[in-house]
Amino acid sequence: VLRLGRSTGSDDADRQNAPLMLWEVVAGLVEPEDEGEDGVMQRAVHEVWEESGYRVTAEQIEGLGAPFFASPGSLCQRVYAATVEISRDAEQHPLPGDGSPMEDGATTRWVPIDDAIEECVAGRIQDLKTEVLLRRLRERLASER
Repeated sequence: VLRLGRSTGSDDADRQNAPLMLWEVVAGLVEPEDEGEDGVMQRAVHEVWEESGYRVTAEQIEGLGAPFFASPGSLCQRVYAATVEISRDAEQHPLPGDGSPMEDGATTRWVPIDDAIEECVAGRIQDLKTEVLLRRLRERLASER
């Protein structure tokens, strides 16, 4: 599992020095021009590149169940859960980012899925969509064994 965030050097230093630091899975907003399922998949390709530095194709993206709302009634943000397999020998490019302060200084780390879920439960990853996606991915991987 790829974990994203901004880093000051260590996880403890991150939490103390950057209160807005957030570890999360790759994510982005669907733009008005991203129409239908193809548009959502193309947005996923774009976000994987922008936030992780890996080149993937829409054909590699796989859905992880139905879309969901993280906080219906207060947020109208629909989450489209998806995954993509990145080869261990894939070339990771410097993170292009989108120019926003939230992506400035972003880093990536590979974390085993059970460890990442434990970090959610312990409160070290405090992003609901990340926990939902990690749990859906773990369930998918278990069913493929």
